[in-house]
Amino acid sequence: MKKKLSDYLIVSDVDWTLMPTPGPIPARNLEALEYFTEKGGRFCIASGRPLVSVRRYIDLLPVNAPCIVFNGSAVYDYAQHRLYYARYLPGTFAGYVQKLIQLFPQIGFAVYEMYQIHALHNVEQTRAYMQIEGLPIFPLGAEELTGDYFKLLMAMPEELVGPVSEFVRAQCWDDVEFVTSGPNFLEMLPKGSNKGEGIRQLSRQCGILHESIVAIGDYYNDFEMLRSVSFPVTVAGAPDDIKAVCKLVTGPCENGALADLVEYLEAHCG
Repeated sequence: MKKKLSDYLIVSDVDWTLMPTPGPIPARNLEALEYFTEKGGRFCIASGRPLVSVRRYIDLLPVNAPCIVFNGSAVYDYAQHRLYYARYLPGTFAGYVQKLIQLFPQIGFAVYEMYQIHALHNVEQTRAYMQIEGLPIFPLGAEELTGDYFKLLMAMPEELVGPVSEFVRAQCWDDVEFVTSGPNFLEMLPKGSNKGEGIRQLSRQCGILHESIVAIGDYYNDFEMLRSVSFPVTVAGAPDDIKAVCKLVTGPCENGALADLVEYLEAHCG
């Protein structure tokens, strides 16, 4: 028996999936998502962005399910102001950061708390790379890392991402993991944190069936999310190895990839 739109939950990445960065959200996507949710479908965001950065899109979109933030380190319900799930960097990460700053002084480092971002090194460079967040970034010494942090972001020229990635993956840092989240960004996350785990937590906490979840993303930090669902989707501009794990490739992000997805789902509904 074919499904109805009301059977689906669409989970969407933000940057270069829902919208080109820095925006705006294509009108086709806004119209299609309104139609989708009016028909009973559920929609939420899965982003590497922090809680307060995602908040600005909640008011523009018909979000009606908890969202995955901090690249999977948290699941948050904006309607109920409720943190469903959280995983924090271990205390050992402060030592890892200090070693990285010593070895790679030319790159920027920022840690993410629930409501604030702190730059640990190369403050102005870090701010320049992170204009996408549109949030204040507060200086903090690497020796002052005593809070609960969802992730560490390393911002650098594109040609450094490969060498830095090779270095961190060669270390015996078994309580954290790393993911590239853009051409200039490498992130340190708590062990087991990724958007795929966010999907599993969302499904468990909200009673959403796995086979009802459709995920759409465009980059390597979306990989585990795409592998975790029964219907993974990406956009025309995604890397080939992301396309390889997907069942549908939409048109370009800037033309309204979410609208393409909603149209596809409706065409295949009974």
